[in-house]
Amino acid sequence: MASTSSLWSKPIVRDLALILVLKLALIFTLRALFFSQPVDLSDPQAALLQQLGNGEEHVSPARPATEFSLPQHSTERSTALPLEDQP
Repeated sequence: MASTSSLWSKPIVRDLALILVLKLALIFTLRALFFSQPVDLSDPQAALLQQLGNGEEHVSPARPATEFSLPQHSTERSTALPLEDQP
């Protein structure tokens, strides 16, 4: 005949439940500490400056904000040879 004892009376179940709760608490703590809210990428230049901590109010005259501009991608292919093939 099957035992009518509670599931929680078994040590392995209690240990696994405790480990699961601790892992979930650790995951949520790490998420709160190290991951920010999503960044609005409608203006990539402003988003980059915000992530680098160089907002308009923090830019010094020696390092203008244009120094951190995003690279411009060209649609035409380059015909230059790789460096090792050039004379």
